[in-house]
Amino acid sequence: MPFIWLAAGALIAPHIKGWSERLLNYPLFLLLFGLGTRIGLNQELLSSIPRLGLTSLVICLFSSAASIGLVVLWGSLFSDADRGSRAGGRSSQGQDLRRELLSILAVVAFLGTGMATGCLLRPPEQLVLPLINLSLIAIYVSVGVGLKDGITGLKNIPGKSLYIFLPLVITAGSIIGGVLAGFLTHSNLRLSGAIGGGMGYYSLTMALVSQNSGVEMGFIAFLANFIREVLTFLLSPLLVRISSLAPIALGGATTMDTTLAMMKRCLNEEHALLAFCNGAALTLITPFLLILLL
Repeated sequence: MPFIWLAAGALIAPHIKGWSERLLNYPLFLLLFGLGTRIGLNQELLSSIPRLGLTSLVICLFSSAASIGLVVLWGSLFSDADRGSRAGGRSSQGQDLRRELLSILAVVAFLGTGMATGCLLRPPEQLVLPLINLSLIAIYVSVGVGLKDGITGLKNIPGKSLYIFLPLVITAGSIIGGVLAGFLTHSNLRLSGAIGGGMGYYSLTMALVSQNSGVEMGFIAFLANFIREVLTFLLSPLLVRISSLAPIALGGATTMDTTLAMMKRCLNEEHALLAFCNGAALTLITPFLLILLL
């Protein structure tokens, strides 16, 4: 289904191309509000955060950091390509930093407002899910608008053949970081590696871990990967100053859908398309990887 909406965006690109960047903000903020509302509606999730949150946070941080570190090292092999989405010049960098900080504040504001709405007003989930789905459709169409330019840019990236291995590098970093977190939290190393290997795919990771290791570990798996998704929204505007591949590494499997709008906001057309392809590859890899690890 995402590919259909990407194609639709490519078809209407000549008519709305000048508006695509501006229109991207609205579905992104609606998506954040919808996700926040779903969190607020989940009382079990909110009540379990103090007890299980620390283990989840440690696994999330270690798997994310190891993934980013390996990808930045990998990107240094073709550093010319990695400069494509970063600004040059002192004054433009100052403007970019202000814009990045405003982006982070906007993410916090819409996510927080959604959580408050879920907790206090408790709207039916039947109203929230269509909002999220419509936001994702609008994001896919917006990315499709820049599809032609993105493909052209990917063809011109130096050392582009090395990007084929990007999903594998992200996967390796995520698993290694999860295992390191297992040492620190005295958890089962194979299990913590599998949770880190979820790479933001929290629904599938929670289901498989719960089936193999119980509900409590399943919830840790959910929370660790959900936090990774939230961190992608919050930190991508800053991580892109380190490397244009760093936000893609942090987003993991989510760069195909929920965090794709943030990728497009932070990166140029070719790297946004690369993020989508990376997310699609990781979404296919993750189920087999988790079954193997568990």
